[in-house]
Amino acid sequence: MGQYFLQNPTDVIREKDSTAGKMVCKARFKVMNPADKKGLATDAGNVMYTLTLQFKEGRYRYELTDFNWKQQSYYACERWMDKTKASYEPKFDYYLQQVNSTAVEVLKSLEKSISTAPSAKTDDW
Repeated sequence: MGQYFLQNPTDVIREKDSTAGKMVCKARFKVMNPADKKGLATDAGNVMYTLTLQFKEGRYRYELTDFNWKQQSYYACERWMDKTKASYEPKFDYYLQQVNSTAVEVLKSLEKSISTAPSAKTDDW
């Protein structure tokens, strides 16, 4: 994975308010289908999500929300968990594992970036 966060910051950052200490990012990453018998994993599409960051003096918090599979209409990733639906497919479990792994990577990267950021106070993001 690894290509999940600020590949193009102007495309990802949708809101930034240094006065309120808030930033909203809308990012995406690819999910892959399980590998076939030859080991070839094909593209299953993009998962979109929202990362909201809030900052106060010496503190921050983040929230990952709105995970959805990019389709013609909104398709919440939570739908992949309902095994009782006729539309359920076993590959959805694999997609969910990828969503979880990517979310963990995003948060680790965020925490690492914030913990190593310079402590100089500035109004510029």
